[in-house]
Amino acid sequence: MHYSEKLCIFKCILHYLDFVNPKKFTKDLEDYILKKNKKKGMYNNLALITQVGLNVIIPILLGVYLGSWLDKLFKNTMFFTITLLIIGALAGFLNLFKLIDNKSKKEEDKDNYEKNDKEDEDK
Repeated sequence: MHYSEKLCIFKCILHYLDFVNPKKFTKDLEDYILKKNKKKGMYNNLALITQVGLNVIIPILLGVYLGSWLDKLFKNTMFFTITLLIIGALAGFLNLFKLIDNKSKKEEDKDNYEKNDKEDEDK
């Protein structure tokens, strides 16, 4: 357990026992959550960049490998390699568009949830 987590738990206990100013406690808790979310956001962005790269490059590499294997098998000159390279590139970009669509839907749902949550707090 990190020091900041221990501090937060300690402040929660003190708040429960009514030794700490509630406004200060709330601000400390919000600061802790914001710091944690920033770090989490950085890792999410890194994971997204990795996913984008893998979703595009793997179908292309598989197309080239399978195409060269088929060209050797049927003794063609790069016919299957070029064909499957193009199919792999199309599949890779289709994967990319699906990934972006899923991520944008998740962000939209998250924004709607936060918006509804704020509206509920205002009531």
